[in-house]
Amino acid sequence: MTRIVFQAVLVGISIAYLSACSSKPLRTCPTQTFLQIYQTTPGNVAANPNELFQKTRDMGFDTVFLQWSSYDDVSFYQDPRPTKSTDPRLTSIIKAACSANIDLWLGLHHDSQFWERSAQPEDQVKTYLDQRLLDLKQRLPTLESAINNAGSNANCIKGWYIADEIDDMTWENTGHQKLLIDSLKSTKQLLTKARPKWPIAISGFTNQIKTPKNYAKMWDKLLTKSGIDLLLFQDGIGAGK
Repeated sequence: MTRIVFQAVLVGISIAYLSACSSKPLRTCPTQTFLQIYQTTPGNVAANPNELFQKTRDMGFDTVFLQWSSYDDVSFYQDPRPTKSTDPRLTSIIKAACSANIDLWLGLHHDSQFWERSAQPEDQVKTYLDQRLLDLKQRLPTLESAINNAGSNANCIKGWYIADEIDDMTWENTGHQKLLIDSLKSTKQLLTKARPKWPIAISGFTNQIKTPKNYAKMWDKLLTKSGIDLLLFQDGIGAGK
């Protein structure tokens, strides 16, 4: 059964800390948040993941979705492919999260051109999504190595997070939806083979071109046919929606 969680908090590597909630007896603070990591220079907060996650835990967060483990041509684990830039901090990030008693969801690859490429004609979208699947297949062995290098300190990882954010405008077309479903099904198969017990999460948002009822129908179809376990729905406040 797919679970749906509404997400409202986005935390980048230059983290903006929220004030602690003190309302009693009902706790209204969020307990889950996102972390985006970028290729950085020494001295940045990213260089001290233990401090980062401990502060996150002290604020009351117990779950962090690492939004990606690589983006564009940057990988945060050893990537032997010659076109990739490596910044191998993923293992230390995993260890730091677990040491701070944080549940971690591990994000996959983020392609900054995802929305642009997904809005192309169907034949081009199919080619693009097939390329993404091949890329995932090539990345998984080295990504797995980074996880395994954390040893028992990786026990706090709760699942995978697909970094591609799905909206109602780009995937309005029935043909595009079918391509997306097929791609998500194949992604799930690859990830389940690598880690059979890990659930898979994805997030979505709306551009308000559908009624709430029709948007719910769209996601019901995507989740049911793809087998994705957890949907994180973005509230859209930051984009004025």
